[in-house]
Amino acid sequence: MKKQSALILGTILILSAFFRLYRLQALMPFTIDEEYISQLAWTIKQDFHVIWIGVSAGSTNYYLGPGYIYFTALLYTIAQGNPLVLGLVSSVLGVVTTLVLYWFTKSISNEKIAQTATFIYASSTYIDLYDRRYWPPSLGLVGLLILWTVIAARKKPMWYIATAALIGLSLHLHLSLLLFIPFLAYALFVSFRAKQIHWPVVLGIIGAYLAITSPLLVYDLLHNADNLKAPFALVTSQGGTLIPSLGSHVVTAMAVLARVWNSTTPLNGFDALLYLFLSLLALILCLRTTQYPALKTVGGVITMFLVEFMLYPGRIQEYYLAGMLPFMAIAMGLLLLQTPKLIRVLVIIAYLTINAVAVHNYQESQSLQAKLNLIRQVQTITKQQPIALTTTEDYRLNGGWHFLFMTRGTSVVEGSAQPLFGWIYQQYAPRYPKAKHRIVIEYTNKGFRYRL
Repeated sequence: MKKQSALILGTILILSAFFRLYRLQALMPFTIDEEYISQLAWTIKQDFHVIWIGVSAGSTNYYLGPGYIYFTALLYTIAQGNPLVLGLVSSVLGVVTTLVLYWFTKSISNEKIAQTATFIYASSTYIDLYDRRYWPPSLGLVGLLILWTVIAARKKPMWYIATAALIGLSLHLHLSLLLFIPFLAYALFVSFRAKQIHWPVVLGIIGAYLAITSPLLVYDLLHNADNLKAPFALVTSQGGTLIPSLGSHVVTAMAVLARVWNSTTPLNGFDALLYLFLSLLALILCLRTTQYPALKTVGGVITMFLVEFMLYPGRIQEYYLAGMLPFMAIAMGLLLLQTPKLIRVLVIIAYLTINAVAVHNYQESQSLQAKLNLIRQVQTITKQQPIALTTTEDYRLNGGWHFLFMTRGTSVVEGSAQPLFGWIYQQYAPRYPKAKHRIVIEYTNKGFRYRL
């Protein structure tokens, strides 16, 4: 790598680290998703035992593999139970994703496109806020590696073994990554037709996938294949709700395409329409490019994510598109390079300024810091005595409290989280004392507050 290229890449990585580590505790959310993973991991940290499944995948009734739970237990062991480690590791993986994005884009196009795409990814506040979250996992990183190995396997079929392992890993992380299977299937079809794949590679593919997914296979063997049947049950039960869901899913997808440029954009204004137009133009440009054929595949990945998101029959959340974001950065970079140099420089300055101001001013409603501050206030009164804890809102919308109180030495013996996680608590705290205090937590426009 030339010195100038290394300097530019180093600057972008520093920028990426700044956007992801600045105000880390204040901008790291700790919601019911992080609590669910943490509770399961805590049982392993306290008393190591084998589990065959992890968390449930949304509204599918399908359970992911336990790999992410084991990884979380390891992090809590290293950090001695400090939940900040989740945000730190997620942010560092975001910087790693920035680096992988650079090398992936350079391998399928050229250095200018790689530098521009990496800059866009590194300094997007919208993307940065996802990279700080522990849930969902680093979907963009795994997605890049899957597509990279698929493309590399066209020349060296041994890479298919790595692809199979990554697809297996996807079943431990998030089902949205299975959208890469059609790209793998097409590449395998082409390779088989060209007689490039031999038995050692086939056996390697099967072995790698089975080894990574073995806990799920054991679970299904012991439970009458309940996990394998879950997605089919979802399609059958939700078949009549496609049209009502389509409208809201389209609106959410369009919001993501607008906010990836500017996270503070009001969705009912002209700015949102402009950013949406630019994203769609970038996607079309990516799909129509002829100079670098692999960029069409990138456009295909973006399209696949959007179509599947819009047509998904069940309940869905915005973060299901998180795996699309690195590929969207490539399309945005390609678009930016079509402009004259002066315009490009002005856009880069404006983009960096807007996003730097946004990350400085952003207020995370479910931040770890805000919750820990309230816990300290409560403990000045309760003195770490057992408490009953309830929230005025549905705990699924305002969760995380039970686990955080526990890591700070206060036992929550009853309350809003009990119906959801009581079965987990019993694994590491089977005998509860009676509550000495009753705490009610409510969320207001100014943050959290409590009352006895």
